[in-house]
Amino acid sequence: MTSLLYMLLLFAQVKDVHFSYKEPFSRIEIATIDSADQWHWQYIDTLNTPKSAENLNSLYVNRLIGMQVPLHQYWDFYLDSTHRKFKILSDSLLKNFPHRPYHLRYVSEFRSLEKQANLLQKGKSKLPLSLHNFGFALDVGIYRGKRYLRRGPLYTKMGEKAKEIGLFWGGDFVGFPDPGHIQYFSNTAHFITQFPKVGFEFLRFKKLFEDNYYSAMFHGREAFVQDTKQLIDVLDQTFPETKRISQYAITFPESDSLRKWLSELKQPTSAIVYHPSAHWIYIHKGFQGYFWQVQ
Repeated sequence: MTSLLYMLLLFAQVKDVHFSYKEPFSRIEIATIDSADQWHWQYIDTLNTPKSAENLNSLYVNRLIGMQVPLHQYWDFYLDSTHRKFKILSDSLLKNFPHRPYHLRYVSEFRSLEKQANLLQKGKSKLPLSLHNFGFALDVGIYRGKRYLRRGPLYTKMGEKAKEIGLFWGGDFVGFPDPGHIQYFSNTAHFITQFPKVGFEFLRFKKLFEDNYYSAMFHGREAFVQDTKQLIDVLDQTFPETKRISQYAITFPESDSLRKWLSELKQPTSAIVYHPSAHWIYIHKGFQGYFWQVQ
């Protein structure tokens, strides 16, 4: 693994955990400090690192910088053939729901990250990132004429039809059943197993997944978070490097050169400073920064 890729994985894992500064940034500045306290800089931006399907560095850099493109569009080169399979199956479900005078309608397909965050805040979702964001989940409405049925046994019949053709039904979800929902993958871990590159998108929420899982364990609700446990395991298997970083920020280490660099900052900056021999990494965004211990 290249040192750049290692930096990007760590940056993705912690960059949004504590930072209130949410403005997009144009580049990432990376400094590695050697044992003689010499700084070696690398400046990464989308002009110097254009997106390439064959280059993980370029894929991850372009996702970290700006992050303005909807996920399903950004990853379309990687997911498009499976999107087409999902559309064939979901269209089939529409045509094979023989319960007249009722009919199905898909009321939510591709979902923005902003909407997902809003649903999470309102308690209408348990996930900071959903299969909806990648175009692999649909919310289903059953109608009689123009009247929308919010619940009822027809949703169970719809779920049975969905499963017959190879889709997964939200009514089977443990702990948070969603009868008006279908998806292409059984859960997020299944999705990442099939498409490991997109696991990068979930790294910044890894600490949240772990907190939710251990909180549920503490309250005797282990059965309700098995999908979360699978997701954590898959992320650890896909990105084993991220286990080298501690879970919590540490205090300011001894480094005169770092203090000098920080004192000279005059504008918002997104930067990584890595000191391999001292085993710490500093991640800065805007005017704030945090240190983590690295094994």
